Amino acid sequence: MQVSVSDFQTPTSSRRLPEFSQILPRLFGVRLLGDMHERCSELGLSLPQGQKRRNRHELIRKAGVLFIHVPKNAGTAVCRTLYGQELEHRSIRYFRKSIATLSALPSVAIIRDPAERFVSAYRHALGGGGRHRDLAETFSAGYAAFKSMDDALDHVEQATDWYQVDHIFRPQSWYVTDGSGRILVDQLFHITNLQALSDHLFPDGSSSIPRLNDAITPSVAPTPQQIRRIRALYRQDYDIQARVLNAA
Repeated sequence: MQVSVSDFQTPTSSRRLPEFSQILPRLFGVRLLGDMHERCSELGLSLPQGQKRRNRHELIRKAGVLFIHVPKNAGTAVCRTLYGQELEHRSIRYFRKSIATLSALPSVAIIRDPAERFVSAYRHALGGGGRHRDLAETFSAGYAAFKSMDDALDHVEQATDWYQVDHIFRPQSWYVTDGSGRILVDQLFHITNLQALSDHLFPDGSSSIPRLNDAITPSVAPTPQQIRRIRALYRQDYDIQARVLNAA
């Protein structure tokens, strides 16, 4: 019998799962069990697709558009509007390498100002999630202990690769490019113009994208030094944002 890691529910679903969910990812250099499929696609390995994952893929196929969900970029609202439920955070590379039938669909993603996105991610981390989506348990305790935005920046700067941080802190380029800077997603929309995305996805006006998953912690403003650190960490994201805004 084949078992997919995506079929497991939560670390409390069985006594053995916490140990399994911690040890198996480490063997592949990741911290999240959900990253196993992404990592294996990079290594040229194929993991079985569990029923839940196949069901999600069928929702994408029926919608006729592949939405690349970059976290903290209004993606929860788009997923619910397009597919009727939330989907996992997966890069365009994953679909190109592993799910050919879906990678052939028109693809879209949302881009956001990197500093604003980092602030949103930091607030999400402190609160253990947003109003509509929880933070992965693997990182929740450590992130809740952040004393300042500098602690979050230290965490990201010290990571050996992007698999060592939660999706909320991974760069937008990680999701929408081939890894060397070439954008693979067909169309990018800026978060400040979600109406353009709604018009693109629903030209008949049959639906629109609401705003969901707001942070539940108080807003904060980064200092000039913190903004410089964000710019250094997410330099490519700033380049992508400029291209999107210039094309609008």
